[in-house]
Amino acid sequence: MLRWWGESELGIYSLPGRFLALPIIVSLIMAEETYPYMAEQYGPTGNIASLKPLVKRLVASTFAISVFFAVVLLLGFPLLVCDFLPAYLSSLPLLIPMLLRTVLLSQCIGFGAFLAASDRQIDYLILLAVWIVLGILVLVGVILAGGKLVGVATGMAGIYSGFLILLVVSSARVIMRDARC
Repeated sequence: MLRWWGESELGIYSLPGRFLALPIIVSLIMAEETYPYMAEQYGPTGNIASLKPLVKRLVASTFAISVFFAVVLLLGFPLLVCDFLPAYLSSLPLLIPMLLRTVLLSQCIGFGAFLAASDRQIDYLILLAVWIVLGILVLVGVILAGGKLVGVATGMAGIYSGFLILLVVSSARVIMRDARC
């Protein structure tokens, strides 16, 4: 990475990332706290419908938290950089794709917890493997095409969008399959 972009661009990339870690950590904590309740609801009965309120609450709350942080960062980060860290002005174009990636990842965490709690761990692992392979291919393609950091950040947002779509479709299939039984 250092060879392709240089030390200054990697430093620029790291600044927004430091701020964006917080909503992801909060989403992970919320999923870790909700998962035992999901397992408790699903375990004895195998009833997917019993998970719906917990999943809705988890997905809605992680979305609200990540959007809150995204809005705060969207409004505050440019001011912080302009006033106190002018050397990082070139990091501002990275902000939008990185914020989008953060909001998408927070949603992926909730749907992943649902798949794990509903005894679909293998499905979840397969989706993760597909996502990792596709992500590597996309990012290598972006880099080989001469994409700089904004291109990579946008590619990452696209990869997370695809992963969220995979998780939502897989979760919907689980719910629909349960409704037919």
